[in-house]
Amino acid sequence: MSSLKMTDSATVAHVPAAATVSAAGPVGTGVECVATADPAEASGSSVNPAVASGSSADPTLASGSSADPTLASGSEPASSSLLPAAADIVIRVEAHIRAVPDPEIPVISIDDLGIVRDVVVNSADSSVWVTITPTYSGCPAMRAIERAIVDAAARDGFAAYVDTRLSPAWTTDWISESGRNALREFGIAPPDASAHMTGSGAHAAGGAVSLTLQRRSVACPVCGSTDTEELSRFGATACKALRRCLTCREPFEEFKPL
Repeated sequence: MSSLKMTDSATVAHVPAAATVSAAGPVGTGVECVATADPAEASGSSVNPAVASGSSADPTLASGSSADPTLASGSEPASSSLLPAAADIVIRVEAHIRAVPDPEIPVISIDDLGIVRDVVVNSADSSVWVTITPTYSGCPAMRAIERAIVDAAARDGFAAYVDTRLSPAWTTDWISESGRNALREFGIAPPDASAHMTGSGAHAAGGAVSLTLQRRSVACPVCGSTDTEELSRFGATACKALRRCLTCREPFEEFKPL
């Protein structure tokens, strides 16, 4: 609402800083009407309505909160460039350790062979703890496997600590499907999971063990025939047997099921 100042003179004694609009009063009265152009000044309030109400113009300041939501919550913004890098290092170190080849059968990794039971990588102090289980107690390849694990971790700048655990005992059931395929392609008959006792051969804990005599068939990795015979209970290593295929007449090694 405009403020009106009534005066009998032709001039105005006090003119506001803002621009004014002058209009003549009724004809013959000699009265001049002066209206201020700024309604805020006319009402005696500040130009900025936010200031006039006693609040800050910035809604974030008015609410008493910081403009940065991370600072408002009292936490520092996370560095998105560091966290993924640390995660990538952990994944890479574990992958390199699991990919260590078996020294006796280099076509299969110690992970596919089921030797690696656990890998814990600590990027804070650049250490990695690896738990392994040998295929059988006294396996001469275990020392070589431990050294290979330490060397693999050292290439990534990590110190490896290897713990050998004998219980639970290793079983050929721990060999992965890709590991079985690698053995077959290499010319070694992989252990068949069905070779373990099932059905009548199974037993409950603490119960009697029933045995079933049956001829175990082993497929030839060369031609696939199951018409094979065992030549020696032990092959190049204690975990393998030497067999011969009666169809293609090719000798081959069998990874004995345990």
